[in-house]
Amino acid sequence: NIDYKFWFLRDLSLVVNAGLDYAENDGFRFEPGNPNNPDAFTTNEVSSGQNRNTSLDFYFNYKKNVESINTKVDITVGHAFQEFYRSSFFDRTTNINITQRDINRNALESYFARASFDISDKYLISASYRRDGSSRFSEDNRWGNFPGVSVGWKVSNEEFLQDSFFSNLKLRAGWGVTGQQEIGP
Repeated sequence: NIDYKFWFLRDLSLVVNAGLDYAENDGFRFEPGNPNNPDAFTTNEVSSGQNRNTSLDFYFNYKKNVESINTKVDITVGHAFQEFYRSSFFDRTTNINITQRDINRNALESYFARASFDISDKYLISASYRRDGSSRFSEDNRWGNFPGVSVGWKVSNEEFLQDSFFSNLKLRAGWGVTGQQEIGP
């Protein structure tokens, strides 16, 4: 993770996140080789596999308190990429030799933006937009657009609730579009 604030514009920062998750596994299954001798084992199943997940995302974030209009502005624009790779190998020796090899590889790429405004520490407005692409879909239907908006009201910051028992009361309403890529390999 790198979080860098630009020296020429202190309200602007660049955040970069990178990750690698890697695992290998090997397995053996032993069964009695001779039913009359339970101590005589034989290997009749061998398996191995590899999982590798990589991710890289970066975004610019601009936060500014604009005192002249009593508004906090928070704007984010970025890109994210993830790749998932899994391979497995299975070999079973019985009366019939069965060998199976599976590889599952897919990727997800996203472009995103969000703008949030906190006006007078009472009224909230937010809008977001994502454009996501998944390798699990055909090239003709790979990309989707996912907008969202919300408004909020910090009711507990109003004068008529200053001496009430609420320490924080907020009403919020939003609308957005979501997607799903978990459709199988």
